Amino acid sequence: MGRNKTVAMTWPGNMVFHKVIQQYVYRYMEVQDSVLGRASKTMIAVEILHLLHNQHISRFLTRENIRWVVVDDSEARTKISQSLRNMAREIGTMMKR
Repeated sequence: MGRNKTVAMTWPGNMVFHKVIQQYVYRYMEVQDSVLGRASKTMIAVEILHLLHNQHISRFLTRENIRWVVVDDSEARTKISQSLRNMAREIGTMMKR
């Protein structure tokens, strides 16, 4: 759940997470401006969460003092949504250049 890019880009679980986000980001961008955008974006995040849990046997962890703790699904979905927004913003910026 941290923002350390060095760890994020080298840890195997984080690499899988970013690949899955890349697979869904264009779909996310398509619904971003639609009438049902918010609900559709939430459904995409939930779909990603289920995919990560079921297909990749993934967990979302956060550091509490000296130990790692599994976060609940709503917090994990929030992290997924933030990652989708960030990647969509990066793609949008690159497309404008």
